[in-house]
Amino acid sequence: GIGMKKIAIACDGDAVSSHFGHCEQFQIYAIEGETIQLAETIRNEGLEHGSIPALLAAHGAEAIIAGRMGQGAYQRFMDSHMIVKTGVSGKALSAAQAYANDTLESELVFCTHRYDETHHCHHQ
Repeated sequence: GIGMKKIAIACDGDAVSSHFGHCEQFQIYAIEGETIQLAETIRNEGLEHGSIPALLAAHGAEAIIAGRMGQGAYQRFMDSHMIVKTGVSGKALSAAQAYANDTLESELVFCTHRYDETHHCHHQ
């Protein structure tokens, strides 16, 4: 056996969030072989975007799965030696299972956005 590993998924409800930084929560899944269980949920309330990679790494996550993320966040995950899977959608549990089975389809999708004064993301 490979032993247990953990991954983090940016979620809105039970679905993969389309935008990493604005997700409702991060769900941490523990994976052992092809067995998956939700280990914990971290609410994304008042978290500084820059602190999230270190926070998820501190919870043992070796990978982050999201719809899209900004290049700054991507670079911070790279600096934290975490695997980044973007371009993912659908149910978080399905994405976790696909990751465990090494069948997760992903592509590098950056947010190209500008922020208004309320910090909402506007995709071009």
